[in-house]
Amino acid sequence: MGILEIILTIIAWNRGWNWKALIPMLSAFGIGFIAGAINPQIGIEIIVVDVFAVIALVVMVSTRPTPTITELPNYQQTPPPPPEENV
Repeated sequence: MGILEIILTIIAWNRGWNWKALIPMLSAFGIGFIAGAINPQIGIEIIVVDVFAVIALVVMVSTRPTPTITELPNYQQTPPPPPEENV
């Protein structure tokens, strides 16, 4: 399951999600670490957290993030008009 999460995270990162692609995997790791520290015999319940992380990564891989105004491909800022000369 971990290898699948790593592969999906890399694909999501390359599709433009950047650091947001790390959120599902790191949150599943954090929840699993905390739950395992509290109750070491919690194995099956942690698989549910991993399944949700994989589902989130599959959704991220299948869609691209919406661009912000600075990431639009044809966004150009027009220069200010030249100053008028008073003659």
